Amino acid sequence: MGTPLLEKAQVRADVVKNFKDGKVIIFKKKRRKQYRRTRGHRQELTRVKIVEIISEGKIPPSTPQEEKAKEEKVPKEPEVKKVIAKKETKKEEAEEKREKASKTPTKKKTRIKRASSSKKVRNKEE
Repeated sequence: MGTPLLEKAQVRADVVKNFKDGKVIIFKKKRRKQYRRTRGHRQELTRVKIVEIISEGKIPPSTPQEEKAKEEKVPKEPEVKKVIAKKETKKEEAEEKREKASKTPTKKKTRIKRASSSKKVRNKEE
């Protein structure tokens, strides 16, 4: 991309602005099917200002923001890990589910039979 090509080069840039691009309308249609769909989309973009291009031979100077970040980094105390009991294996979990299912009786769903309207009409005719 462009000449000269600098391998192992670093680029320093500042974010100028975050914004949305113009609306793009997506319209789908299938003729003679009464199918129409309209969707809109706005792409999020970032405007960037290139401050410096550093070739591999140069040492990049630090910015005030980077220096503040280095100062703020304080070595953290090692966190104490809590020991949590291991989950049971899948087989054991499946067995427990089967036991629970066998203990609780399931209700059978009974279907209510109703006389159909055609039988009523026949009875009236007779």
